[in-house]
Amino acid sequence: MYKRGILNLLIISAILLVFAIGCAHNKSETKLREKRASDEEIEKLAETFKNHKQISIERKGTIEINKNITIAGKGKSNTRRDVNVVNNVINSHKGAIEFCYRKELKNNPKLKGKMLLTITILPNGNVKNSKILYSSVRNKKVENCVINSVRKWKDFPVIDEKYGIVEVDFKYLFY
Repeated sequence: MYKRGILNLLIISAILLVFAIGCAHNKSETKLREKRASDEEIEKLAETFKNHKQISIERKGTIEINKNITIAGKGKSNTRRDVNVVNNVINSHKGAIEFCYRKELKNNPKLKGKMLLTITILPNGNVKNSKILYSSVRNKKVENCVINSVRKWKDFPVIDEKYGIVEVDFKYLFY
């Protein structure tokens, strides 16, 4: 009986210790997140040192999505396939595309360029096909990563089958 009580006490102590370590880890992780600089702060710092003779700071690994997208097909008349809706979905995946670019930027710091893509969106909101129409990036790893990422998009709004598919052309700028 005495041994069982000690064993239970040891188990409870171990559980409390694991819990306490987990709480401490979460607090330190939160503090780390709080101390990270925002993009705005980084841009201000870079601007401060921009014209300094000995220091060169430049923001790398950024992409822009050109707002001039074209939509073709019977489904373009549906409000769920208008330019703003499609642009919002494309923008929601910006992080994944930046990941593709930044991953290769480590190996090639001068990597930059434009990439014009076309995608086919099915009525169910999934991307059926994606391909690069033009790329000045000239890096197969970035290009393949972008294409594979875009093919996984499944979050365009659903439209009635009668509207059919739409083709969307849009451009990424990597710098």
